[in-house]
Amino acid sequence: MNRLIIFLLFFAPLWVSAQGKCLSVDGLKFEAIDDNKLLVIQSEKNIAIMSIYTRKDLRKQPTLLFRFFTPTVCEYQNNKFHLNGELVTIDGINLLKH
Repeated sequence: MNRLIIFLLFFAPLWVSAQGKCLSVDGLKFEAIDDNKLLVIQSEKNIAIMSIYTRKDLRKQPTLLFRFFTPTVCEYQNNKFHLNGELVTIDGINLLKH
């Protein structure tokens, strides 16, 4: 039993950190601020900057249409979604401090 507790104490933080930073997609708005960066807005507050891998310059897109596959997006798991019909991958999420 003690070995199980030690195992869980050691590996639980590693599993959580393996997901990286995550955002619930419910109610989010996005604004293109660079060729591969999105400003993430929730309840009229800027909450994060999301970097993505994309072949297109986001600033040149007239509209941004999102299709999420899960209720959250993360840096490492659940890090793919459709943007204007293209499957993109999240490179990083930088949370903004208020």
